[in-house]
Amino acid sequence: MKKIVFFILAGLLFAGQAKAQNVEVLYFRADLGCCQARACEFFSGQVKEAMEQNYNSKDVVFRVVRIASPDNADLVKAHNARSMSLVVVNSANGKSKDMSHALAEYRRDRDMDKLEAAIAEAVDETR
Repeated sequence: MKKIVFFILAGLLFAGQAKAQNVEVLYFRADLGCCQARACEFFSGQVKEAMEQNYNSKDVVFRVVRIASPDNADLVKAHNARSMSLVVVNSANGKSKDMSHALAEYRRDRDMDKLEAAIAEAVDETR
């Protein structure tokens, strides 16, 4: 009986971890001139910092995707990404949410709380 309970609990724990590990926050960036590249780096750093403060890296993964890389061509096409696009993706269930509008608002308003809330909502929606 104890073994059965153990395996059920272990299965539930494993299923929960697998679900969480499939969520990625993708920040797409292009190879830009110096000034624009600094801005792009700054905003990717802000998003990464927000992710690290609010999520365990085992739960949600932040990744910078270079648009010009041939390895990323399918990903860029799938999300119709441009420089400074922000997309939350769950590879397990295929759900995704484009958060580029939230990043654009952050670039304009510098309201980190609003950006964090929007990302959190998108992460919850894609799970």
